[in-house]
Amino acid sequence: MRNLLEEVVDEEKIRQSDVKFYLVTYSLTDKKELDLEAAMLPKGTLHDMLLASAYFPAFKQEPLSGKFYADGSIKNVVPLNSLVERGYKNIIVIRIFGVGYEKKVKIPEDVNVTVVAPREKLGGILQFDGEQTKKDMMLGYFDGMRLIYGLAGEKYYIDRHWSEEKAYAMLRAMLQWENANGKQLLNLREINEEILPKMAKRLHVKGGYYELCLRMLEEKAEGLGITPFVIRTEEELLREIAQMKKEK
Repeated sequence: MRNLLEEVVDEEKIRQSDVKFYLVTYSLTDKKELDLEAAMLPKGTLHDMLLASAYFPAFKQEPLSGKFYADGSIKNVVPLNSLVERGYKNIIVIRIFGVGYEKKVKIPEDVNVTVVAPREKLGGILQFDGEQTKKDMMLGYFDGMRLIYGLAGEKYYIDRHWSEEKAYAMLRAMLQWENANGKQLLNLREINEEILPKMAKRLHVKGGYYELCLRMLEEKAEGLGITPFVIRTEEELLREIAQMKKEK
């Protein structure tokens, strides 16, 4: 890890950058949390402090610059206060829901905090698997796209075009299509009072017809193995589902 840091992290570039870089660690030697600014560290110590900020307790304990450290998460897994106290007004928090203590931070009214968070598990904390890492990075990229472009969807990334009315019409059409082998068409009362409430409960949907229709499409797409890592409209996802079903 140290060799990798020394190879890829240019300490001087970080010191000279217009973008401030802060890190949080916990000094086991001094028994206190350290909130540090990279540019203010003694020269030659940045690599050690980067290691200190990610020092998992299960690793072999070795001193860094003469002291022992642990990952800052043992006292502050989401160090929002580090930026709030320095006067930042627009903060993006990228969550991975790692192990650690989440300190409560009072957010001032003039501070805007936006959270990007995964909607599925990222793998175990000590799971060093290349394929899982690639998937996690792809997930993080598309979750960022969801935030930037306001994409809809729970597991897929949908460029919304359908209105609530259009979604309701599509729900009815899909239910009738799935019931095509039945003896008669479903009536509106059966759809509205029985089928849709049961479907919403099963899919854990609390929103309107659009959210319910989209979750239904996502469930079908996931069952067919359609990759979520493409930005699509609802119509495009529906066509892919129909094509996959046709091929099967």
